[in-house]
Amino acid sequence: MLSASTSLPCLRTPKDAGMLERNATAGPTRNVVVITAVVLGLGACVAFDPWFAHQGLARADGTSGKQGDLYSLLRVMGYVPTWLFVGLALLLCRRVSNRLDINNFLWSFAPFFSCAIAGGLAAVLKIVFRRTRADQVDGAWYVFRPLVERPFSGSGLSMPSEHAAVAFGAAFMLSRMYPRGWPVFVLLGVGCAVTRIYSADHYLSDVYVAAIVGYITAWALVRHFGRRDQPLLLEEAEPT
Repeated sequence: MLSASTSLPCLRTPKDAGMLERNATAGPTRNVVVITAVVLGLGACVAFDPWFAHQGLARADGTSGKQGDLYSLLRVMGYVPTWLFVGLALLLCRRVSNRLDINNFLWSFAPFFSCAIAGGLAAVLKIVFRRTRADQVDGAWYVFRPLVERPFSGSGLSMPSEHAAVAFGAAFMLSRMYPRGWPVFVLLGVGCAVTRIYSADHYLSDVYVAAIVGYITAWALVRHFGRRDQPLLLEEAEPT
């Protein structure tokens, strides 16, 4: 006869087994759906690349390279030092007693690290893909630079856009840190991407791939360096 302290083995009912089986298959299925959606999105961008390129070139000829203030604001989102100043501002928003804590310090500059890594990855991928910029081939269908021609130079290459990768890398990291503000952050990234297409510097697919690079970079940093006991959100500032 079992005593009151004797524990019984945990028995799974058919319903529990079904839930476990569904959870086991949900992950791979979701990954397939995501990958399929990404590939279809890239295909759509490739289909519209010539039209956007010709529109951008025609617009660039009409404006003689002059752009407005909104263009400049969005364009600077793809400038890495911009996010260095943002990181400094985030650090100053923390409590004085916590500013020198290494975790607080690093997470304050997380958008800067994310955008810098995303921009670096985009620079390497440019050399790998070797697709020439739209404005250098007059909007023609893709032209690829031969491997023997400046093999380690990304100048004049387009895929992916470094500026868009920088902007999206920072935007997606800020979205992880401050989820309620994600529409504004992503809008800034999209705005920077639009400036690259608007000026005919890049194809639509260039900035699409840049967005993927930025998202993966931010996701990987949070996944591998984030801690459940170390919130990304800033604390309330100390009263002055």
